[in-house]
Amino acid sequence: MKHATFVTFALLGVAACGDDGGGGGGGGGADAPVDVTVNTTITISGVASEITATGRVAQAGVQIVVLKVSDDSVIAMTTSDAAGAFTVSAPSNGAAIDGYLKATKSGLKDTYLYPPGPLATDFSGATTLMLKANTQSLANQLAGAAAPDPAKGWIGVLVVDGPTAAAMPVMGVTITASPTGEIHYNSSAGLPQAQAMSTATDGIGYVMNVPAGQVMISATKTGTTFHAHSINARADKVTLTLVTP
Repeated sequence: MKHATFVTFALLGVAACGDDGGGGGGGGGADAPVDVTVNTTITISGVASEITATGRVAQAGVQIVVLKVSDDSVIAMTTSDAAGAFTVSAPSNGAAIDGYLKATKSGLKDTYLYPPGPLATDFSGATTLMLKANTQSLANQLAGAAAPDPAKGWIGVLVVDGPTAAAMPVMGVTITASPTGEIHYNSSAGLPQAQAMSTATDGIGYVMNVPAGQVMISATKTGTTFHAHSINARADKVTLTLVTP
């Protein structure tokens, strides 16, 4: 168990993200900068994996759906291959896609993946990490949180120093959520720890047992200003998101 990392997800392929979040039907960010040229078709790619006690296991046959924040309508969909990899082409209609991904597979918790804002160009970092219910329960136990409440949401947050593929995790960040839940962080060993008060070198935090619905995620660290954004934390599901300056 020492070497497992529960949520080492990386949304590091985001290019051209918006500012502070808005609140549509599924949560999400603000409009992309007006001077950004939007691709006619935005290609979203990544790998679907399960987080286990010993690390990541690639998952074939995961249904990946791209949906709009505003009305939860389907934009595009695909299925992960034998190596867990997936690529999906989403028509933009000339506007940045304010959307999110939903990953589903029998036996694993449904997972929702939110970038920090709308996508105007290709997104190659849609790493989608999924959990079994017992792994989620173990994470809560290690963090000193209450057992997962099926009426509430569970959020994994990665804080990085920028929106590009070269971005690095940020240590020493305090994550906040409104409404709040049980906020915890990984230790230096990459596992949830009750004593941790801010992000370790992996930049990862958790909002466990958060009230279902719109949740504003923000982060603070002396000398750095991070953009807040809203996501939809669904009951008894896993939600992953990224926070950037």
